[in-house]
Amino acid sequence: VKSLLDEIQKDVKLSHVKIVSAFFNYKGFVKEFLENSINNKIKIDLITGSSPIHLNPTEANTLFDKHKKNKSIFSLLRYKETKNNPVLHSKFYLFYEKGKSHPSYFLFGSSNMSVSGFSINYESNLFGTNTEILQILEKELKNIPTTSFDPSIYKEKPKDGLMTKSGFDEVQWSPIGYQQDIIDIIEKEFEKEDKGNVI
Repeated sequence: VKSLLDEIQKDVKLSHVKIVSAFFNYKGFVKEFLENSINNKIKIDLITGSSPIHLNPTEANTLFDKHKKNKSIFSLLRYKETKNNPVLHSKFYLFYEKGKSHPSYFLFGSSNMSVSGFSINYESNLFGTNTEILQILEKELKNIPTTSFDPSIYKEKPKDGLMTKSGFDEVQWSPIGYQQDIIDIIEKEFEKEDKGNVI
């Protein structure tokens, strides 16, 4: 992911990047990417998770300070938990080129915007320009419930629940609506090209 984002920043004339990332680290390449974007007047919209496990308290404060100093180009929100959707787990990125009102590229998969997600963990992601997938992700972004970013919540003790082992064991895991729509599109493309099976 790091090399891909490096290439996008160098080769694509971006105007806007919209990011949904449950976990977030404000250090290393992630910090460099955000600061380069802000310095180059590229708008950033960032939605993070809202549990204390999602951000380090110190980094949450630093990130919030960066937002306050750059409000005109750096929007920072956190996920608003609901009864049916208590935890944000999505990770996707939309890249807008200058002069265009809709995204030109997407990155969708398992990589959080974190050091481990970008350059350490073994992650699986899909990068592309498929118009249908871009539309699905753009619609999903608008549907994500959000609230104002409050760095103080990341100092709290994590609650028992979904992100604990017992919580994971109790959940029936399957793709949610927009994810299944994307899987269906990918499967159709594979069938067209006869490249094998999507697992």
